[in-house]
Amino acid sequence: MFKGKRKATTRMTYELDPGPARRKRAPFVEPEVENYAIAPTEEVYSSSDSDIEPASEVFNQL
Repeated sequence: MFKGKRKATTRMTYELDPGPARRKRAPFVEPEVENYAIAPTEEVYSSSDSDIEPASEVFNQL
């Protein structure tokens, strides 16, 4: 248990090095997913009555 705690501290330092690299790679993939997810949700919340027609049009355009 004692060595495990010490190794955890050293592993955190190693994990922080690849962390920024993974964080830099993630935003390139996340904005695309967020843009596709936000577009229909905004129309659904903005127009509750006619949310089905705009959503279908958006998905057809995508």
